Amino acid sequence: MKLSISIRLILLVVLLVTATATTISYYLYKSGVAILAEHALTALSHNLQRDGDQLSSHLDELKRNVLFLSNAPPIPCLMRAQKNNGYDPLGQSSDKLWQQRLTSLFTTLLSTNPDYMQARLLGAQGKERIKVTQSEQGIQIISAKELQNKGHTSYFKAVKDIQVGQTYISPINLNREFGKISLPHTPVLRCATPIFNDGKLFGTVIINLKFSHLLEKLEKTYTTHEQTLYITNHHGAYLSHPDPNKRFAFELGQPFSIQEDFPVLADLFIPGNQEQQRNITPKDPAKDILVFVKIPLDKTHPEQFVAISLTRNYAQIIHQETGVLKKI
Repeated sequence: MKLSISIRLILLVVLLVTATATTISYYLYKSGVAILAEHALTALSHNLQRDGDQLSSHLDELKRNVLFLSNAPPIPCLMRAQKNNGYDPLGQSSDKLWQQRLTSLFTTLLSTNPDYMQARLLGAQGKERIKVTQSEQGIQIISAKELQNKGHTSYFKAVKDIQVGQTYISPINLNREFGKISLPHTPVLRCATPIFNDGKLFGTVIINLKFSHLLEKLEKTYTTHEQTLYITNHHGAYLSHPDPNKRFAFELGQPFSIQEDFPVLADLFIPGNQEQQRNITPKDPAKDILVFVKIPLDKTHPEQFVAISLTRNYAQIIHQETGVLKKI
């Protein structure tokens, strides 16, 4: 049976309207998913930035504690004793007694800060005068015969060039004792400030922060079956990686870097690059999204930073956000 022209036109119009509505619905749906997926990426980036800000606050507190120790009452007493054959005439106490009092301050500070691994006073030539350490076994005051000369270290050389009231933040590396990387490997960051007496260097106060505690906290927060965390220094060398062999491999002569694994991030590590964060969404849903955030270790030196990168399967985000969209 042949259909009349009018019926054919009606069917054609219905077909066109249905196709148009279906197309519009599809693009609206895809647009909604894309918006929600972008929202998820932004939220993830904000979470990384939030935890990065907490890290910055932790380092700010570290700086304040280093400056507090450098201005503690025993310091000027030790200066006077040094000028008077080991006796402070104003405080009427010996150099040895003032060192004991400063050691007590170091011990108290470590006992209230479990992330602090060491507190030290170095002399003008870099020789340790006071050293208090903290480990799982507790707090230990290092004896005089075990004190070391750190005059050759990069952090001691660097701190001599800064002014009173300023602090130096070292690169994050593995702790060393007597010139060798100590075992088990312990990531540390050092904060130091110089002490001057009549314009001449009297000593240096240094606190070693056990950076592994901060790394472990981030790893527990973000490392799940759905996402993978990478943390690097400002050179792109790994501080944290799913493969343990790549963590601090730069200290052991292995040149692993995030630029090699994720070339799309390479320009972010070029000196002078001021971009603080980047979200990368793949065109292929089967690939991973990538969220990147820089966290300066010292706001006065933004070129020295920790970079936190997180990858997550884009298809999982689409699936998750599609579920949200269907409920709306």
